[in-house]
Amino acid sequence: MNPTAFCLVPAALTHSHSRNFPLQKRTRPSMSTPPLDIPALRRDTPGCAATLHLNNAGSSLTPAPVHAARLAYLDTELILGGYEAADAEAGAIAAVYDSIARLLGCSPGEIAACESATRAWQAVFSAVRFTPGDVIMLSEIDYGTTWASAQLAATLFGAAIELLPGTNLHGNIDSAALAARLNDPTLPRVALLVGTHVPTNGGVVQDVETLARCARTAGVPFILDACQTVGQLDLSVAGEYGGNAPCDALIATSRKYLRGPRGAGFLYVREHGPFWHAVPATLDVWSAAMVEEPTCEDDRGAVLESPRYAPKAGARRYEVYERDYGAWVALGAAVDYALNLGLPRIEARVKELAKRLRGAVAARLG
Repeated sequence: MNPTAFCLVPAALTHSHSRNFPLQKRTRPSMSTPPLDIPALRRDTPGCAATLHLNNAGSSLTPAPVHAARLAYLDTELILGGYEAADAEAGAIAAVYDSIARLLGCSPGEIAACESATRAWQAVFSAVRFTPGDVIMLSEIDYGTTWASAQLAATLFGAAIELLPGTNLHGNIDSAALAARLNDPTLPRVALLVGTHVPTNGGVVQDVETLARCARTAGVPFILDACQTVGQLDLSVAGEYGGNAPCDALIATSRKYLRGPRGAGFLYVREHGPFWHAVPATLDVWSAAMVEEPTCEDDRGAVLESPRYAPKAGARRYEVYERDYGAWVALGAAVDYALNLGLPRIEARVKELAKRLRGAVAARLG
């Protein structure tokens, strides 16, 4: 990978950038684990009694325990105030990183809090420094936001957009063609590969393991949009090529299949991957730390030299100071709710319903 594709900061200006974070593990339910208690889950979801809700791909009905977690945080804010509530609930806020790390099989330090999957995408995409002729590789099933960002990069920096070779709307990938394209020195350099695990408008499940293997072998950064899969499929970024959801960065949201509130999402950044030391287009006093104090004032009160800031280590450099902590804590409750149910059991239930629906539609169509 061409190191100039990213905005890098000298190691001297970073904080603890080489520390290793402990990997979070979760226990998979055994084959003897009973199936999900659907009546109990419906009782946990008050909306089930009021509506037939089929828009989980947009925003799911929230379980009562998740809603209660958000209300409890807002009650704390009501009594203490916003800053003081965040201080009082610092443990609960920090625990969300641990829960998401368990969900993905990564370390808490590889997780950044974001207001949405879109904000997570914008933050990590902005860390790529495209040069004229660089290629952004997309597919037909990628989101409009992904395409809009890529087209803006093409306009501003002279990048080009190419479709993944050998892919189609069914999610098939010609791995040989992709590997050949990524490693061909006679063609423009591919600066970024983007994959959408499951699109919002179809049942395709993209072969992200093939995408990741080809990208990593060629040294091409790979961002995975998993906003439609986190919470309904059992994902893991751990392992030689990152489990079954390998990537250098992963974006996800709270409001879809995790059944959390709107206004929260997260970004996973692989430790020491291409985005680990890269820098997003904007920083604030949360994502960066002061590394040199301003010099003293002269006799007119003017500062002789401004302070110097450097991005925080790892994923936290993609965060911002001002965000909805109540939504973040509720996201943690939603993740814990899913973990307690067991992602393998959730995935099995999703597949069972999908199979039943396909069979009923096929029977109706004859």
